[in-house]
Amino acid sequence: MNETAATPASTSVAIEIPASNRHAALVRTAAVGIIADLDPDLDVVENLRLAVNELVSLVIEATGRGSVRVEFRIESTTLRVTAQPSEPGNAVVVDELARRILETTTTHHQFHEDGSGELSIDIGGSDDQGRIAGG
Repeated sequence: MNETAATPASTSVAIEIPASNRHAALVRTAAVGIIADLDPDLDVVENLRLAVNELVSLVIEATGRGSVRVEFRIESTTLRVTAQPSEPGNAVVVDELARRILETTTTHHQFHEDGSGELSIDIGGSDDQGRIAGG
């Protein structure tokens, strides 16, 4: 058995970045790396990158200072992502484009009054239209 390919039923990883959009690429790269052992198809990877980018960018925009802690948690075939600013920010404002991206790429997304946010993505597969199942 190849032990590097085995993924535990629940995995959690957290990273903290400065509250600047230029660091969002680190979070997108981490998200893809975390699910790599699950051998996701390309549609899942691209939807994940889009959704994580929107989540982190919106939280950074709402706080604009300090840092943002992003936690990734795999639970079976679902990736849960939370983004928490180090300092409470304003409520997140989701414009129409961001709303559409999140509705299309996630199974759940929510923002809180303190400027934090969360989303869930089914990483177990995609439907025949290339969307993440349940998206």
